[in-house]
Parts: sequence; structure tokens; C-alpha cells
Amino acid sequence: MNCLTDYIGLSGCGASSPASGLFINSLPGISLKSVEQLADAEQKTYIGVWNDVQLRATKRLEMMLNAELSKQHKVKTGLVTFLTKADQQSINHESLQYVAFKIEADCESYLLSHYIQSIKVRKVEPSDDIICTIVDQYNNLLYFNTFTSNGLDTQTIEIGQSFYEKIIYIILNVPSNEWYSDTFSSTYIGCVQIQGGTSDTYGMNFVETSKSYGVTINYGLRCSLANLMCYAKDLFAMPLWYLLGSELMMERMTSERINKWTVDRKQAEELKAYYDTEAEKALGQAIAGASINDCNCCIQCDPVIAVREARL
Repeated sequence: MNCLTDYIGLSGCGASSPASGLFINSLPGISLKSVEQLADAEQKTYIGVWNDVQLRATKRLEMMLNAELSKQHKVKTGLVTFLTKADQQSINHESLQYVAFKIEADCESYLLSHYIQSIKVRKVEPSDDIICTIVDQYNNLLYFNTFTSNGLDTQTIEIGQSFYEKIIYIILNVPSNEWYSDTFSSTYIGCVQIQGGTSDTYGMNFVETSKSYGVTINYGLRCSLANLMCYAKDLFAMPLWYLLGSELMMERMTSERINKWTVDRKQAEELKAYYDTEAEKALGQAIAGASINDCNCCIQCDPVIAVREARL
């Protein structure tokens, strides 16, 4: 879950305080020096170790949360999946600095997320790089990347990320500022509306133009019980904290390096067992403090059972 990346900090070397207020090296048996001494040739520094550990720990927390909540709730995982398509393949083009798409979900659920798999762009200038920015309705930057030109007149850029805000804006620009004038009607599918238009670089002053500008978006509206973590980070900070400690101990136990932290396997095993136990306890407390509506657009509600007596 990328929403939890760096929510727990690693203190040292001028690191800023994380939003949670928790540091991994506040746990017993963990120091910045010990993390640094685990880095292999691929990880290079403690930052590489920390990134790997965060990825594994957040995935573990996601699976653990899904396993527990699925005992109580049935979730509709894929509400909507579609491709935006232009009504025509125009040969006309126009000069615009930014083209934009506004995507809005009108159903309320903490389990909901917009999933952008990929974006296909038909380019007037094949040499154009593609700059993609995604923001929410409050002008918060969610995603930014520059994709180098493939030299072709059509290029697909892979995003592969989920976004948890109700409204997101996908903003694209290219160096030539030239875009095809493909038409595109505002689309409403299920509980999602998508509009094509123009904006500035941060999604402000969005204006619907009923055009796609040669852009096709591979989009999905998704539901996941684990999305609850992104809306209630404070509740899940403790289980994440201990799972990060557990994954660091796993890193110690499997490291190819030889130093005082890697050779003491017994201590690493004992600490890992302790962190795993505390993570399970903390997760149970977090789930008890979380609230999921019995019925919303992501939760499958069992029909009311009607009992009728048959008279003989």
C-alpha cells in the first residue's frame, strides 16, 4: 500500500519526523547502524534496505487485514472497469499546454479506490515525451512522472497505482503542446463519471471540453478491505511498526554479510517472534477500533431472510 510508505520513519542522517511520530529504530534491537550493515550489493545503503522492508511489511499488513476482515464482510472487489475511447480518430489537432481528465466516484466508502492501470496517448509529434501528473480535488500531488518518447505516434505509459480520493485529475502535457481533437462525451458508468477537458498543471480551473485529445485511459474502480488502512493510518501505525521490525529481523537472518548483527541469528529469531506477536495484538486492537458500515457500495449485503409458515 503506497499510502503507508514512510508513515513510519527511520531516524538518523537528518531524517524528518514522520506523520505517525514513530521511528523503526525506536524498537528494541534496531539501530540505524544495524540497518546500514545489512545492505547488500543491490541495496547499496540503508535506504535500499529500508525500501525493501517497507514493501514487504505493508504487503503483509494488507494480507493480514484482508484475512481478518473477510471473516466479517463480503467485499465487491471490482465495481467498474473500462477504457475511455474517443468517438473518432481525428486527423485535426490543436495547441494546448495541458489536457486533463476528471474522474469522480459518487458512492461513499472507505474501501474504494481509483485504479489507473495505463494511459495510451496518440501523439501528433512522435518525438514528444509524456509528462503525467495526478492530483486530488484539494490540489494535493498524488503522482508525477515523465515518460521518455518511444519514437512512435502511439505510446502507452504504465501507471499501475491506486488512488484513494473521491475525485482525481489526470493531467498530461507534451513539449510540442500539440494534441489530436478527438471527441469524447462525458461518460457515466456504474458510480463513476469521467470527463475530458483542459486545466492547469495542478488540475485547477478544469474545463470540460468533450474531447479526449487522442488519450485512452485503462481505468478500474476497485474495492478492498485493506484500503481501510489508508483512511485510518493512525489505527494501523502500531501493527505496521512491529511488522517493519519483523521484516528487518528477517533481513538480518538472510543477509549474506558477516558482522555482529548478522551472525547473532538467535537474537534475530527471538526479536522477530516478539515483533510478530505484538503485530497481531496491535492489528486486533486496530480492527476493533475501526468501523465499516454494514452496507455500502463496496460491501455485499446478504438479503433479508423471509420465513413463511406453510399451512397444511
